[in-house]
Amino acid sequence: MSCQLTQKQLVLRHMRQHGYITTLIATRRYDCFRLSERIRELERDGYVIHHLPIKVRGKRYMGYSLFAGRKVAA
Repeated sequence: MSCQLTQKQLVLRHMRQHGYITTLIATRRYDCFRLSERIRELERDGYVIHHLPIKVRGKRYMGYSLFAGRKVAA
């Protein structure tokens, strides 16, 4: 049986491994075209995520970083 990760799990794993994720990375690596929704789902699950506007070569992206990999206590 194949165990495929959801987009939400892929986004969380990427932030844990690399410290941040951008809309461009999510689209190119994970075919995740609605990163902001995956981030909202993680926040609803209790993760603390920083929202960071990024501008590279005149193009604007949104970046997100996981705050110390922690969840807010329920």
